[in-house]
Amino acid sequence: MTPTCTVEACNLRDNYSALIKAGMEVIGISPDDEKSHIKFIEKQELPYQLLADEKHEVLEKYGVWGEKSMYGRKYMGVLRTTFLINETGKIAHIIDKLLRRHWQIFDSNGTHREVEGEGVVGQQPILEPGESFQYMSGVSIRTEMGRMMGKYQMENIEPVKFAEISPNVFDALVATEDERFYEHSGVDAEAIGRALFGVVTFNPSGGASTITQQLAKALLDQGSGNIFARLREKLKEQIVAVKLEKNLTKQEILTLYLNTVPWGYNSFGIKSAAK
Repeated sequence: MTPTCTVEACNLRDNYSALIKAGMEVIGISPDDEKSHIKFIEKQELPYQLLADEKHEVLEKYGVWGEKSMYGRKYMGVLRTTFLINETGKIAHIIDKLLRRHWQIFDSNGTHREVEGEGVVGQQPILEPGESFQYMSGVSIRTEMGRMMGKYQMENIEPVKFAEISPNVFDALVATEDERFYEHSGVDAEAIGRALFGVVTFNPSGGASTITQQLAKALLDQGSGNIFARLREKLKEQIVAVKLEKNLTKQEILTLYLNTVPWGYNSFGIKSAAK
């Protein structure tokens, strides 16, 4: 199982009762053998079945066995997809981008609109003056008539307010991640220069990404292992970081950061990590 498959499997587990209550049943299928499935089910404590399709016969019939690419190497594998099959056995809905980011854009009156993101550099939320945003990683499943059948989240997020977080946490975060946080406007030219000098002299002395850029990275769900793709992502993060600084206070940025970044074990946000 890949890390992303594990994340999806665990979130289906965490939302299993809600899905069952909505009248659904969950069945997973992969080309891994039965022994590995049993081990995975026991390790992750999954309440649903995993079927072994070692010859990928079922996967091919559903059109989800195909060519994939990683770091320039092409190979055949599973094109991770979720099918919603109705009572008559027909496919009612197909979800093939579970990790796609959606945002809620809020204005000063508290009203909001939902967007999937746009932009020349890549998918990113377009903010109007006075607006802020947060992303939603949940997947809603509806009937053809629009009735909500169920919803599950890809990430375990429990947000907390600024007043609920100790000032020592904010002080430690700024001291360790971005000591000039209160001085820059999202992008720290001094830190970039220091990082470039470290690369040239083969003596790195810290990264160049500010806390706001790290927040943008988390919101955009970025982190490619390809150096050229990562450079493009860095540009997107800088653009969104500047937008964040224009629309949010420093306190709001720190709070959103602590509520958003991954803390390991599928926990996103400081409250989930503290449990």
